[in-house]
Amino acid sequence: MPFTRDQFFMVFERYNAALWPASITAYVLAAAALVAIIAGWQFRARFAATVLSLMWGWTAIAYHLVFFAPVNALANLFAFLFVLQSALFIHFGVLRGRWQIDSWTGWRSTAGWALIAYAGLAYPAVGVMTGHSYGGIPQFGV
Repeated sequence: MPFTRDQFFMVFERYNAALWPASITAYVLAAAALVAIIAGWQFRARFAATVLSLMWGWTAIAYHLVFFAPVNALANLFAFLFVLQSALFIHFGVLRGRWQIDSWTGWRSTAGWALIAYAGLAYPAVGVMTGHSYGGIPQFGV
């Protein structure tokens, strides 16, 4: 690893402290997207794609370029890939409307809901349970 465990968690501490309340904004955006999906809004797929694009773009710039780059030489590559993914969300999900959120059954739906639960609830909880403060763990949206 090009960085130590302590350096890795220090990045999160600095990021979370400097950008507070960005994590709350990420949770609010994610909750809005989930409401749109569950309520069956007409443009739910485009809205979800927009939210994901914003989160991926934010992570590329605010996390990888600004905070992670000083400890990891690959952070610039990660940032580029996150920007690319953000652009793909916009292209296919928003502009072309290629995303569909219609089925509540099947392995894709189950996997999607499991990933949402993991990212929003389990991932931060694991960080806290392993002895890190909430401000020193990877939070939702990063």
